[in-house]
Amino acid sequence: MKTRLILLVSALIVCSFQLQAQHRVYLGGQFGLGIEYQSKTDPADLVYSTNRFGHSTYGSTLRYELDDKYGFEIGLLKEPLMKTVRLRGADFEKGFEAGSPTISYLRFPIRLNVRAWKLNDRLALYVSGGASHLRYQFEAGPTYSAGSGDFEQDKISYRSDFTVLDKYTWMLEGGTSLSYKLTNKFNVDASVNYMGGFADLTRTDVLYKAQGRQEQQATVVSRGDKLSFNVGIRYRVLELRKRNE
Repeated sequence: MKTRLILLVSALIVCSFQLQAQHRVYLGGQFGLGIEYQSKTDPADLVYSTNRFGHSTYGSTLRYELDDKYGFEIGLLKEPLMKTVRLRGADFEKGFEAGSPTISYLRFPIRLNVRAWKLNDRLALYVSGGASHLRYQFEAGPTYSAGSGDFEQDKISYRSDFTVLDKYTWMLEGGTSLSYKLTNKFNVDASVNYMGGFADLTRTDVLYKAQGRQEQQATVVSRGDKLSFNVGIRYRVLELRKRNE
């Protein structure tokens, strides 16, 4: 139902603009890597997972250009979130996983693109802003795990619980992109986008205890906040020209 509502709103926004001299419709694909930002509460500072880099986003987009300056874009993307949290080892890079599943959301972005700068007929810089609707898709892997490992001279034991807090949410996004026109039909884009949310999406609670020490609890929460670096290609499938009245 929400997906149909998004498509209906998108169509109404497009139709609400006054017709210009010509309109172009592009079908595209997008792939990107992102840095996910999470909040952490951990008195002993042994759990780490914040600013994880490498979560890939990919999917398709549909872009409608009102003229050479303004455009409207919708899409369907796969948006993964945090895969795991880790406990530090004696060396920062040598930890062991406290366990959490791979989480995937479907993302439906709605963006307004505005050309901010143009070098020539081929190269242009755009700024964009809009919102994305996230729908929980699946989780792969255990939501609970327990185990032990070596930390410096101690043996540390742990158990972790993973919880999905919000399966459907809206997020705001903004960014900038550099577009290069390969041919009359194809464009390639390189973009940087930031997406920020208002509700907690996932939470991982980790209880851990070293030998002879008091048990500690750490909590890692994700709202889906992410800085992403993307590349894409667009193919012009339709061009409309308004007849002179």
